[in-house]
Amino acid sequence: MVQDHNLENADGTMPYVRPVSRGALDGLIGKLDSVMIGSGLKAGNASQFFDGDLGEVLLYDAALTNQDLDRVGSYLSGKYNLQWQVSTGPSVTALKPCNGPASGGFRVTLYGGGFSTESQRLRAQPRLKLTVLALQVNGNNATEIQGGTSVMTLTAPPGVGFAAIRVWSDEVQCLFDGLFQYDPPYVSQVMPSTIIFGDGSNEITIVGKNFGRITDGATAKVSASDGDSACAITTYFSDTSLLCTVPTKTLASGYLHVTVGSQISGKFGDQQRIVFKEVPDYYRCPLDDECGDCCRSRCELEALRKQTATGRTHQECNRQCYLYCGNMLQKAGPPTALQVVPAPSSGSKVHLTWHPPEETGGARILRYSISYTCEADMAQIVVTDNATTAFTISGLLANTVLASISVQAETRFGLGQPSEMIAVRTGLPTLPSAPMNVVVSKILRSIVEIGWAPPDDDGGAPALRHIIRYALNGQEKTVFVPGQSFSYTFTNLSREPAIEGITIVVENSAGVGAPSNPVTVTTIPSTPPTVSSLHDTMTVAGESSVPQSVQVFDSETAADELVILVKTSSEELTPQHGISIEGIGHLRFIVVTPAPGKTGESTIFLTVVDEDGLQATSSFVIVVTTAWQQLVPTRGSASGGTTVTITGAGFSSSGKDYACRFSSGTLIVDAPASFITAS
Repeated sequence: MVQDHNLENADGTMPYVRPVSRGALDGLIGKLDSVMIGSGLKAGNASQFFDGDLGEVLLYDAALTNQDLDRVGSYLSGKYNLQWQVSTGPSVTALKPCNGPASGGFRVTLYGGGFSTESQRLRAQPRLKLTVLALQVNGNNATEIQGGTSVMTLTAPPGVGFAAIRVWSDEVQCLFDGLFQYDPPYVSQVMPSTIIFGDGSNEITIVGKNFGRITDGATAKVSASDGDSACAITTYFSDTSLLCTVPTKTLASGYLHVTVGSQISGKFGDQQRIVFKEVPDYYRCPLDDECGDCCRSRCELEALRKQTATGRTHQECNRQCYLYCGNMLQKAGPPTALQVVPAPSSGSKVHLTWHPPEETGGARILRYSISYTCEADMAQIVVTDNATTAFTISGLLANTVLASISVQAETRFGLGQPSEMIAVRTGLPTLPSAPMNVVVSKILRSIVEIGWAPPDDDGGAPALRHIIRYALNGQEKTVFVPGQSFSYTFTNLSREPAIEGITIVVENSAGVGAPSNPVTVTTIPSTPPTVSSLHDTMTVAGESSVPQSVQVFDSETAADELVILVKTSSEELTPQHGISIEGIGHLRFIVVTPAPGKTGESTIFLTVVDEDGLQATSSFVIVVTTAWQQLVPTRGSASGGTTVTITGAGFSSSGKDYACRFSSGTLIVDAPASFITAS
């Protein structure tokens, strides 16, 4: 491992370490025919010595693989604060959620690859306990890390702003920036909300969330029409509480904001409003040519009314009014040279530039406000993030006229005068950019669901369709999704397939755009449901069977979401509509009602299907016998000859001969019987 320092006088370069082969070391420390520590002697003179600083020597008994080199490089770069570019190790392609509270403690799912679950033989440094997977967010250790080689979940640590995620897998570390952002600070209440003007001893308790840790340096300020004033002292208590010593500079009532890192809380309502009481009356004088006379008159009149006038009142009022009328100047003038500039072609964007106003009113320009109308619609307004004199209006339709485009500078005194108006027509439709934020939202045995966001640039034309390309079991496949849909579900997958190289492109009237970054997904194995055994049963014709209990279960699908199907072997004897399933959850009951007047045997099949389409089946046999309920008359002559009618169910005329048997004690007599009806 050799550290390259680049050129001694080159600015902007950083030293880095790299692996070198045996031959490449020739000329640096001599040809390595043998291992030597120190310098060699030749004819009494020192030769083949290394002219530099020797930081560490690592010796191994075998050639190092790429993974071994990356683990050694990760160890050396961490120990000596050097750059190291890995060729193996973990990779993160997506995560969800991509934001969360500054206090941490929530679960985050990372999608990618190389999250190794097996240790290797080489160790760059000794460890008391081997951990094959570790993770940091902004230098803070994540906890409760779980997962496999391509998906893992973790508990996020506290932090602010955009997070740099550093993943160690088998002692190889990789850094991923810009994938996650902590939520900005939010102010929900200020106490008290009324402050006596000019009294710098007032303190305000700020209640909210996402104020970070004490090391994150949260600060508070009051934003009012006369400018922004930072709290004289901002005292940190917790992620949800700060203390602000009120600045004496602010004159007008305003809103309290909290800044943590590069994030600032927004203005959401009166819960953040600070009202200053007992503000001198002369602060209501308009800032025009008459400001001085108005201010001095009101200042002296107020002193007389309060009975505080002295011989120095006139001089003090002159000084106060000079500060007020001289420093609180006018709003900014109009920006100049507003124009549309050439830029990379896109049918959905217009690129504008302008010059700052010649007169800023004595205040710093905070941002610019841009207004325009699109195809005679109502005026629309967009605001820049800073004082940069260039802006791109995006999200437009191709071949559309933008009229009345003007720019205004905003200072602490409000919006200034508008620039001269211009108009422009957007270009023809162009190819869209790649879809954004492709994530895997659901993984089951035979189902994989993905979702994505629209491209940053749609080319000025609506999406006609999304084209999804992927490889399944080595075969390239393509599916099409409507332009207004942003999800797709892969179904009917074989057991544990890998869906490789999933890419999505958007097609509009200009053609097919750029593809998204490829995503590879491996499904999670699923198990079929189970159903308990059913017992054979019997009933009489026309009567429902006794309810028979059956238990259903599936390890992935909720019991109430399992589908239960029934089938009969004899639709004539036990019709489908006569079979009912009752109950909820795991315990169900099956009842069979035979067709009226029918007897015989039938097999009932019960099939349970889970959400992956896996099945389990159980069956039982039901025997339906003849039943009779009444005979008339119940008395007859001892000499015989009385006709007896028997009513019931299940009687049949097909191939059956009926007989009635009369018995009394030891006397048994059989008499023929004839079929009339089924009942």
